[in-house]
Amino acid sequence: GLTSVLQPLDKCINKPFKNKVRSQYQAWMVNSLFTYTPSGEKRVLSKELVLQWIHKAWPEIPTDLVPNTFKSCGISNALDSTEDEVLWEE
Repeated sequence: GLTSVLQPLDKCINKPFKNKVRSQYQAWMVNSLFTYTPSGEKRVLSKELVLQWIHKAWPEIPTDLVPNTFKSCGISNALDSTEDEVLWEE
């Protein structure tokens, strides 16, 4: 139950990032010509292709989301209580 406090990236960044990578994977699954091993199994994805998806997905995450994530978990808020309302925003 402490994910929102101890793991700010899990709370706000990982889900949209994974969704962006997943959408590229799904497009690849629909549009790709698969290659097969001699035993008839589908070949696994290349690491280079997955890294390309990651490289494309990361810049699509808004840059202000990272600091706002830490503020929404109360990790980097101002000590004078001026940013306490951020804890309750999504």
